[in-house]
Order: sequence, then C-alpha cells, then structure tokens
Amino acid sequence: MTIATTSSTARRSLLRHIPDLALALAGAAVVLLALAPIGWRAGWWHFRFSLLTLMPWAAYFGLAAVIVSVLALAIGLLRLDWRGVAFALVALIAGGLIAYVPWHYDQIRQAVPPIHDITTDTNSPPAFVAVVPLRQGEGVNPVGSTKAPRSLNSSDELTQISYH
Repeated sequence: MTIATTSSTARRSLLRHIPDLALALAGAAVVLLALAPIGWRAGWWHFRFSLLTLMPWAAYFGLAAVIVSVLALAIGLLRLDWRGVAFALVALIAGGLIAYVPWHYDQIRQAVPPIHDITTDTNSPPAFVAVVPLRQGEGVNPVGSTKAPRSLNSSDELTQISYH
C-alpha cells in the first residue's frame, strides 16, 4: 500500500512541476530575446551574435515552452490545480509570442535584398560585373535600367527636418 501511494504521489509531484518548467523556458526565451538588442547596443557583443545566435535560441526556448505547456495541459488538465493551469497557459502564450518574433524577422529578411545588394548612390551606381553573365537569358531582369536614375536635390518633394 505504501509503494502504490508513494508512486502515485511522486507522479503527481512530477506533473505539478511541468508547468513550472514551461514557464521557466518561456522566461529564458524572453530574457534571450530582450538581451539580443541590449547587448549589441551596449557594445557587449557584435550584432551578428544577437541576430544569428540569441534570436534563434530565443525562438527555440519559446517553442520548447509551447511544447511543454501543451503537454502539461493535455496530460494533466484534470490533475493540475489552477496555479498549474495558469502557469501553463502563460507559458503557452509567452512562448508562442517569443517564437513568433524571430520567425517574423526571418520572413522579412527573406523578402528583401541583403544590404550589400543595394546602393544608395543613385547618381553613379556601381557597375555590375560578376552578375552580368548570370542575368542574361529569356525572362530574366536586365542588369541595366532603361531609365536614368533620378537624382535628388533640395527642390524635390523631400521635407527637411531640423532637430534643435
């Protein structure tokens, strides 16, 4: 009788801590995501470390929090007290939001050209040399433009803003 009670109590005790694990994973994801821009702006590390290391790991921890909290809710919904259910729901929402942020930035990154593939010098843009053989063919955008680049001067439709 004692063995069955101890086994059942141990299982219930372990199940009681699963929402805590989910909340801890979500908290770690929040810290990693918040630390990425703060550390770069403070000069603690290079921006590549923030974007290529901390943001993906924040997403991984967020996804882990979502998975653990879904498991906690699915397995122990009837066995968890209100505190455990609340922790699992908070971890589910926070983990999902934190995992969304790096995924969203990755989707934006894939939709725009890399910064080294654009020019800000519209009066005298750099010549494309290496890409010319790759851009010849049917249905491919030409390398050269048919229009001259528009030059900007003070009489254009730009608004000058001065900060005092």
